[in-house]
Amino acid sequence: MISLNKKGVIILTHYRSGGTLLRSLIKDYIPDITNIGEIDFVEGTYDNDTKVDYKKFIKTVFEESKPNELKLIQLNNPLAISYLSGIDYFSYLNKNYHIIHLERKDIKKALLSLPLAEEKINFRKKHKDLSKEDLQKKFHDYLLLNKIPYTNIYTGIHFDTPNNENYRNYLDYQLMLLTNRLHLNRYLQNKYNLFSLTYEDFESEPKEPFYKLFSIIQPNRDKLATQLRFHQRHGKQQYINTDYLDYFDDKVKKVFEYWNIL
Repeated sequence: MISLNKKGVIILTHYRSGGTLLRSLIKDYIPDITNIGEIDFVEGTYDNDTKVDYKKFIKTVFEESKPNELKLIQLNNPLAISYLSGIDYFSYLNKNYHIIHLERKDIKKALLSLPLAEEKINFRKKHKDLSKEDLQKKFHDYLLLNKIPYTNIYTGIHFDTPNNENYRNYLDYQLMLLTNRLHLNRYLQNKYNLFSLTYEDFESEPKEPFYKLFSIIQPNRDKLATQLRFHQRHGKQQYINTDYLDYFDDKVKKVFEYWNIL
Protein backbone atom coordinates (compact mmCIF):
# COMPACT_ATOMS: atom_id res chain seq x y z
CA MET A 1 0.00 0.00 0.00
CA ILE A 2 1.09 3.59 -0.58
CA SER A 3 2.90 5.13 2.38
CA LEU A 4 2.90 8.88 2.99
CA ASN A 5 5.60 8.97 5.69
CA LYS A 6 8.55 9.18 3.28
CA LYS A 7 9.92 11.73 0.79
CA GLY A 8 7.50 10.55 -1.90
CA VAL A 9 6.42 7.77 -4.23
CA ILE A 10 8.45 6.18 -7.04
CA ILE A 11 6.89 4.01 -9.75
CA LEU A 12 9.61 1.61 -10.91
CA THR A 13 8.45 0.35 -14.27
CA HIS A 14 9.11 0.20 -18.03
CA TYR A 15 7.61 1.99 -21.02
CA ARG A 16 4.02 1.24 -22.03
CA SER A 17 3.15 -0.48 -18.77
CA GLY A 18 0.45 1.78 -17.32
CA GLY A 19 2.84 3.96 -15.33
CA THR A 20 1.33 7.23 -16.52
CA LEU A 21 -2.18 6.03 -15.66
CA LEU A 22 -1.07 4.95 -12.19
CA ARG A 23 0.71 8.28 -11.68
CA SER A 24 -2.47 10.15 -12.65
CA LEU A 25 -4.52 8.19 -10.12
CA ILE A 26 -2.02 8.82 -7.31
CA LYS A 27 -2.08 12.52 -8.17
CA ASP A 28 -5.89 12.46 -7.93
CA TYR A 29 -5.80 11.29 -4.33
CA ILE A 30 -2.72 13.19 -3.18
CA PRO A 31 -3.41 16.54 -4.91
CA ASP A 32 -0.56 18.37 -3.14
CA ILE A 33 2.07 15.88 -4.27
CA THR A 34 4.76 17.30 -6.60
CA ASN A 35 4.45 15.42 -9.87
CA ILE A 36 8.02 15.19 -11.14
CA GLY A 37 6.99 12.91 -14.03
CA GLU A 38 9.38 10.65 -15.96
CA ILE A 39 13.09 10.78 -15.18
CA ASP A 40 15.51 10.86 -18.11
CA PHE A 41 19.26 11.51 -18.21
CA VAL A 42 19.23 12.75 -21.79
CA GLU A 43 18.85 16.33 -22.99
CA GLY A 44 17.06 15.91 -26.28
CA THR A 45 19.18 13.41 -28.19
CA TYR A 46 22.16 11.08 -28.16
CA ASP A 47 23.45 12.40 -31.48
CA ASN A 48 26.04 14.20 -29.37
CA ASP A 49 27.38 13.25 -25.95
CA THR A 50 24.82 13.97 -23.26
CA LYS A 51 25.67 16.94 -21.06
CA VAL A 52 23.60 15.82 -18.09
CA ASP A 53 25.56 15.67 -14.83
CA TYR A 54 24.06 12.42 -13.53
CA LYS A 55 25.05 12.82 -9.89
CA LYS A 56 23.98 16.45 -9.68
CA PHE A 57 20.69 15.59 -11.38
CA ILE A 58 20.07 12.69 -8.98
CA LYS A 59 20.75 14.90 -5.96
CA THR A 60 18.33 17.56 -7.22
CA VAL A 61 15.52 15.11 -8.01
CA PHE A 62 15.75 12.60 -5.18
CA GLU A 63 17.48 14.37 -2.28
CA GLU A 64 16.54 18.05 -2.40
CA SER A 65 12.98 18.99 -1.49
CA LYS A 66 10.94 21.73 0.11
CA PRO A 67 9.66 21.35 3.69
CA ASN A 68 6.83 18.78 3.88
CA GLU A 69 7.07 18.17 0.11
CA LEU A 70 6.01 14.81 -1.30
CA LYS A 71 7.36 13.86 -4.73
CA LEU A 72 5.80 11.55 -7.32
CA ILE A 73 8.38 10.10 -9.73
CA GLN A 74 7.92 7.73 -12.66
CA LEU A 75 11.15 5.78 -13.09
CA ASN A 76 10.89 3.93 -16.41
CA ASN A 77 13.94 5.00 -18.40
CA PRO A 78 16.29 2.01 -18.84
CA LEU A 79 19.47 4.08 -18.68
CA ALA A 80 18.37 5.81 -15.47
CA ILE A 81 17.36 2.52 -13.80
CA SER A 82 20.57 0.75 -14.85
CA TYR A 83 22.73 3.63 -13.61
CA LEU A 84 20.94 3.93 -10.28
CA SER A 85 21.24 0.17 -9.81
CA GLY A 86 24.90 0.20 -10.86
CA ILE A 87 25.87 2.78 -8.20
CA ASP A 88 23.69 1.01 -5.59
CA TYR A 89 21.47 4.08 -5.23
CA PHE A 90 18.33 2.01 -4.75
CA SER A 91 19.42 1.42 -1.14
CA TYR A 92 18.91 5.14 -0.55
CA LEU A 93 15.70 5.26 -2.56
CA ASN A 94 14.18 2.34 -0.71
CA LYS A 95 14.85 3.99 2.66
CA ASN A 96 13.51 7.38 1.64
CA TYR A 97 10.73 6.65 -0.88
CA HIS A 98 7.80 4.32 -1.19
CA ILE A 99 8.67 2.36 -4.37
CA ILE A 100 5.99 0.57 -6.39
CA HIS A 101 7.14 -2.08 -8.86
CA LEU A 102 4.94 -2.09 -11.96
CA GLU A 103 5.18 -4.17 -15.11
CA ARG A 104 3.00 -5.33 -17.97
CA LYS A 105 2.51 -9.06 -18.43
CA ASP A 106 1.61 -8.63 -22.09
CA ILE A 107 5.08 -8.10 -23.58
CA LYS A 108 3.62 -8.00 -27.08
CA LYS A 109 1.48 -4.95 -26.30
CA ALA A 110 4.29 -3.35 -24.32
CA LEU A 111 6.39 -3.36 -27.49
CA LEU A 112 3.72 -2.65 -30.08
CA SER A 113 1.46 -0.11 -28.38
CA LEU A 114 3.85 2.85 -28.75
CA PRO A 115 4.38 2.73 -32.55
CA LEU A 116 0.67 1.95 -32.93
CA ALA A 117 -0.30 4.99 -30.84
CA GLU A 118 2.14 7.21 -32.74
CA GLU A 119 0.64 6.02 -36.02
CA LYS A 120 -2.84 6.84 -34.77
CA ILE A 121 -1.80 10.33 -33.70
CA ASN A 122 -0.46 11.07 -37.18
CA PHE A 123 -3.57 9.59 -38.79
CA ARG A 124 -5.86 11.68 -36.58
CA LYS A 125 -4.07 14.88 -37.55
CA LYS A 126 -5.01 14.21 -41.17
CA HIS A 127 -8.64 13.32 -40.36
CA LYS A 128 -9.71 15.87 -37.75
CA ASP A 129 -13.26 15.96 -39.06
CA LEU A 130 -14.01 12.30 -38.23
CA SER A 131 -15.95 11.21 -35.18
CA LYS A 132 -14.23 8.96 -32.66
CA GLU A 133 -16.05 5.88 -34.01
CA ASP A 134 -15.37 6.71 -37.68
CA LEU A 135 -11.74 7.44 -36.91
CA GLN A 136 -11.32 4.07 -35.22
CA LYS A 137 -12.84 2.22 -38.20
CA LYS A 138 -10.94 4.12 -40.88
CA PHE A 139 -7.67 3.79 -38.95
CA HIS A 140 -8.23 0.05 -38.69
CA ASP A 141 -8.89 -0.25 -42.43
CA TYR A 142 -5.91 1.93 -43.24
CA LEU A 143 -3.48 -0.18 -41.20
CA LEU A 144 -4.67 -3.44 -42.71
CA LEU A 145 -3.54 -2.04 -46.06
CA ASN A 146 -0.52 -0.15 -44.74
CA LYS A 147 1.14 -2.31 -42.12
CA ILE A 148 3.48 -0.66 -39.61
CA PRO A 149 7.12 -1.59 -40.42
CA TYR A 150 9.31 -3.38 -37.90
CA THR A 151 11.71 -0.41 -37.78
CA ASN A 152 9.06 1.60 -35.90
CA ILE A 153 9.46 -0.66 -32.87
CA TYR A 154 11.84 0.57 -30.21
CA THR A 155 12.20 0.28 -26.45
CA GLY A 156 13.07 3.83 -25.51
CA ILE A 157 16.84 3.45 -25.78
CA HIS A 158 18.20 5.96 -28.28
CA PHE A 159 21.69 4.57 -28.80
CA ASP A 160 22.60 3.41 -32.30
CA THR A 161 20.94 0.08 -32.92
CA PRO A 162 22.07 -2.85 -35.05
CA ASN A 163 21.65 -2.65 -38.80
CA ASN A 164 17.95 -2.01 -39.36
CA GLU A 165 18.21 -3.52 -42.82
CA ASN A 166 18.41 -6.87 -41.03
CA TYR A 167 14.95 -7.22 -39.49
CA ARG A 168 15.84 -10.29 -37.40
CA ASN A 169 18.90 -8.60 -35.94
CA TYR A 170 16.98 -5.40 -35.24
CA LEU A 171 13.99 -7.04 -33.55
CA ASP A 172 16.14 -9.50 -31.58
CA TYR A 173 17.96 -6.47 -30.17
CA GLN A 174 14.74 -4.72 -29.12
CA LEU A 175 13.38 -7.88 -27.48
CA MET A 176 16.69 -8.43 -25.69
CA LEU A 177 16.58 -4.91 -24.27
CA LEU A 178 13.04 -5.28 -23.00
CA THR A 179 13.49 -8.70 -21.41
CA ASN A 180 16.75 -7.61 -19.73
CA ARG A 181 14.99 -4.55 -18.36
CA LEU A 182 12.15 -6.63 -16.95
CA HIS A 183 14.61 -8.91 -15.17
CA LEU A 184 16.53 -5.98 -13.65
CA ASN A 185 13.30 -4.46 -12.32
CA ARG A 186 12.23 -7.83 -10.92
CA TYR A 187 15.62 -8.22 -9.26
CA LEU A 188 15.20 -4.84 -7.55
CA GLN A 189 11.64 -5.72 -6.55
CA ASN A 190 12.85 -8.94 -4.94
CA LYS A 191 15.94 -7.41 -3.30
CA TYR A 192 13.98 -4.63 -1.60
CA ASN A 193 10.69 -6.51 -1.19
CA LEU A 194 8.79 -3.84 -3.13
CA PHE A 195 5.03 -3.82 -3.55
CA SER A 196 4.42 -5.29 -7.01
CA LEU A 197 1.59 -4.55 -9.40
CA THR A 198 0.86 -5.40 -13.03
CA TYR A 199 -0.87 -3.23 -15.60
CA GLU A 200 -3.38 -6.05 -16.02
CA ASP A 201 -4.43 -5.43 -12.39
CA PHE A 202 -6.08 -2.18 -13.51
CA GLU A 203 -5.95 -2.05 -17.31
CA SER A 204 -9.66 -2.83 -17.54
CA GLU A 205 -11.37 -3.93 -14.33
CA PRO A 206 -9.51 -3.19 -11.05
CA LYS A 207 -8.26 -6.25 -9.19
CA GLU A 208 -7.34 -6.85 -5.56
CA PRO A 209 -3.66 -5.74 -5.76
CA PHE A 210 -4.79 -2.41 -7.21
CA TYR A 211 -7.27 -1.84 -4.39
CA LYS A 212 -4.66 -2.87 -1.83
CA LEU A 213 -2.18 -0.30 -3.15
CA PHE A 214 -4.67 2.54 -2.66
CA SER A 215 -6.22 1.25 0.58
CA ILE A 216 -4.78 4.04 2.77
CA ILE A 217 -5.32 7.07 0.54
CA GLN A 218 -8.62 5.89 -1.01
CA PRO A 219 -10.37 3.11 0.92
CA ASN A 220 -13.62 3.68 -1.02
CA ARG A 221 -13.36 1.06 -3.76
CA ASP A 222 -16.33 2.32 -5.74
CA LYS A 223 -14.89 5.83 -5.91
CA LEU A 224 -11.47 4.48 -6.93
CA ALA A 225 -12.98 2.29 -9.66
CA THR A 226 -15.01 5.25 -10.98
CA GLN A 227 -11.91 7.43 -11.16
CA LEU A 228 -10.00 4.67 -12.93
CA ARG A 229 -12.72 4.34 -15.58
CA PHE A 230 -12.64 8.12 -16.09
CA HIS A 231 -8.93 8.03 -16.93
CA GLN A 232 -9.41 4.98 -19.13
CA ARG A 233 -12.09 6.75 -21.19
CA HIS A 234 -10.03 9.89 -21.63
CA GLY A 235 -6.53 8.46 -22.02
CA LYS A 236 -6.53 4.84 -23.18
CA GLN A 237 -6.28 4.19 -26.92
CA GLN A 238 -8.86 1.79 -28.35
CA TYR A 239 -8.41 -0.35 -31.46
CA ILE A 240 -10.76 -2.71 -33.30
CA ASN A 241 -8.23 -5.56 -33.28
CA THR A 242 -6.99 -6.42 -29.81
CA ASP A 243 -4.12 -8.42 -31.30
CA TYR A 244 -1.79 -5.57 -32.26
CA LEU A 245 0.32 -7.85 -34.43
CA ASP A 246 -2.43 -7.63 -37.06
CA TYR A 247 -1.32 -4.05 -37.69
CA PHE A 248 2.39 -4.82 -38.20
CA ASP A 249 4.31 -6.28 -41.11
CA ASP A 250 4.98 -10.01 -41.42
CA LYS A 251 8.59 -9.61 -40.29
CA VAL A 252 7.38 -8.66 -36.81
CA LYS A 253 5.11 -11.71 -36.68
CA LYS A 254 7.96 -14.02 -37.71
CA VAL A 255 10.31 -12.82 -34.98
CA PHE A 256 7.63 -12.69 -32.29
CA GLU A 257 6.70 -16.26 -33.15
CA TYR A 258 10.37 -17.24 -32.88
CA TRP A 259 10.43 -15.70 -29.38
CA ASN A 260 7.11 -17.38 -28.42
CA ILE A 261 5.41 -13.98 -28.09
CA LEU A 262 2.01 -14.56 -29.71
